[in-house]
Amino acid sequence: MQSTCHWWVVMRHGFDLILNQASTAVSTSLQFFPSCLSDGYLFLTSLYEHVGKLATYGFVNFTGMRTLLKGIASKFQPGALVQEALAGRRFLDLGSGDGRAVIAAAVIVPSLSECVGVELSMSRHQLAAKNRSRLPEKLKEIVRFDQCDIMQVPPVELGRMEIVWLANLRFPDETVASINEYLETNCAREVNAVVATLRECHFRRPNEMWTEQVSMSWNPAGWQVFCYYLPMQEKEAAQEIPNNFCQ
Repeated sequence: MQSTCHWWVVMRHGFDLILNQASTAVSTSLQFFPSCLSDGYLFLTSLYEHVGKLATYGFVNFTGMRTLLKGIASKFQPGALVQEALAGRRFLDLGSGDGRAVIAAAVIVPSLSECVGVELSMSRHQLAAKNRSRLPEKLKEIVRFDQCDIMQVPPVELGRMEIVWLANLRFPDETVASINEYLETNCAREVNAVVATLRECHFRRPNEMWTEQVSMSWNPAGWQVFCYYLPMQEKEAAQEIPNNFCQ
């Protein structure tokens, strides 16, 4: 027990240092977040506090999110540094669970202007909120979690998100079809966007599709993620943007 507690203190201290660095300066390289601490502090804390059973489903790990964001950045601005290419852009996780993908995006690319997660389960949403509470203030400013159904995300809000992540591998087929249709209609209304999903989304609108091999909890060597670059749709009349998705 003593050795376990010692390991825990070292792990927590190490991650605190990294988060403090991330909150005081925008890194010019993704390498500031070492793979050895991939899912350390925030989510091992949850396990340590006996709430981690809520997070036992599969997830993209920090290494995988780093790979995914690098690939997306190269589509938005080929040849640019990731921090530069994604600066000021918005990240949305549809089905954010305990918040690890949203928090990973914020930690890896603190130049993002928003990192938002939407989760239907109240228990998982509460765990995400707890994980957010441990972040430095500068990262808290860009991280937000809302508790509601994916289909409740207002079209105007979805349409202004440049990066949409959907870990839908275990969603029922009919749910996937409904969400895909919602993405078809409402994504990239205000901006060019990339939709990244674990299941194919057969967009009828113009798009550029590619795949990334992304490290996942169930396959650290890499799992196929389908990425779709969607050019901005023709602009419609401006609509009021809500402060919270779930109004």
